Amino acid sequence: MNKLIVTALLTSAAIAVQPAQAALPVCSASDISPTASPFTTFGSFDCSGFVEGQAFAGSAQSKDILQTLLDGLYGAGVKDADDYTGTKLSGLSGAMSYDFSSAPFNTTLNGMTLIGMHFGGGQGSPGQVGGLQGHDTSVLYLFDAGTNLSDLYWKYNASSDIVLYTTGSSPAVPEPATWALMIAGFGLAGSVLRGRKTKVQFA
Repeated sequence: MNKLIVTALLTSAAIAVQPAQAALPVCSASDISPTASPFTTFGSFDCSGFVEGQAFAGSAQSKDILQTLLDGLYGAGVKDADDYTGTKLSGLSGAMSYDFSSAPFNTTLNGMTLIGMHFGGGQGSPGQVGGLQGHDTSVLYLFDAGTNLSDLYWKYNASSDIVLYTTGSSPAVPEPATWALMIAGFGLAGSVLRGRKTKVQFA
């Protein structure tokens, strides 16, 4: 009986002395850069993450993680993860930069750009830096890419996936009511022009 109590006490003491697991790092403007060396930051920038797990796999669990990231970026309930589909590149194999003008993106980055990144749990990953060795992590970055930026660089290793959600600003599409007013305006202008009669005077 005494042996049992001593063993229980020793086990409790061993658990109590174990260091608490560190938290994941918080994303920051110094995570990504338009230049390789020296790293520079984007003027307009926001981010959400890092969170544990894969946010970009398309599964129900991934969408929950993506929703957490969107809530962190835009505020709770403002954006819906179901509305977010992007062009995804998997198998980065730890790369620390990518040229977006090559496949599968085939574009340059312009203006406000939203990307998602997923890192494995390997050497130099956000998970390892945060003390969660072997855990994968996800993050969203929203930044002003400027004009025709092709290459993006990042400071963490063990990159796995990158997703381009939006870049640049698309022309505003008029609302149906605006279209109706425009058509009515053209029709009215046409009828006014048709109704005018030109008077010819001879001297």
